[in-house]
Amino acid sequence: MSDIFGETVIAMPALSLEYLETLGETVVSTFQPDALSGPQPIKVRQWIDELLPRFGIHVMPASYAELGERVAVTYAAAEAESEILVSPWIYDNLADEERPHFARSTVIHELAHAILHVPLLRHRSVGSGESTRRLDRSRLAEASDPEWQAWALAGAILMPRRTIAMLADRSPRAVGEAFFVSQRFAEVRLERLAVLGGENPPALRGGKTMG
Repeated sequence: MSDIFGETVIAMPALSLEYLETLGETVVSTFQPDALSGPQPIKVRQWIDELLPRFGIHVMPASYAELGERVAVTYAAAEAESEILVSPWIYDNLADEERPHFARSTVIHELAHAILHVPLLRHRSVGSGESTRRLDRSRLAEASDPEWQAWALAGAILMPRRTIAMLADRSPRAVGEAFFVSQRFAEVRLERLAVLGGENPPALRGGKTMG
């Protein structure tokens, strides 16, 4: 379903940042509730190995032949399950202790697709009459762009709003270090939180793919 570097997507129902914030907190409270008690990294590999399969979400390495030019892709599998296929190097990097920022964010981005979009696409594929036609992302409102939605939800999961607020230093660098994400991802996350808080941060769509 998802090609995180693709420029054509299937339009989705619009979702607000506030909705995605609430959903992100619900996901964290389900899989790692202590991550809402204080700033800490999400245990992505533990989620993959022990937690997500219980909910029908399976993350596994795939061959380059399966992925083509993509680094990750999410599919509907079976009746109510999802498969997240990732490049072997991403899967291997999740076990690396050198803070594999891209691997972590990619997997959680794909998890967001599994949560937000796989159920909708499964419904559309069985004759609901709703379109599965792919559109250029530049034609979509941000809130209806599945890539924007998935990155926004991934940010809310990896960097919960309530624990960011607990940091004495909330600079992008400090947030990135606290949650094991890239400084750029932390910067965009802080910009989105500023929007929710009514502030006027820099434009958010400059690097729309990475949320």
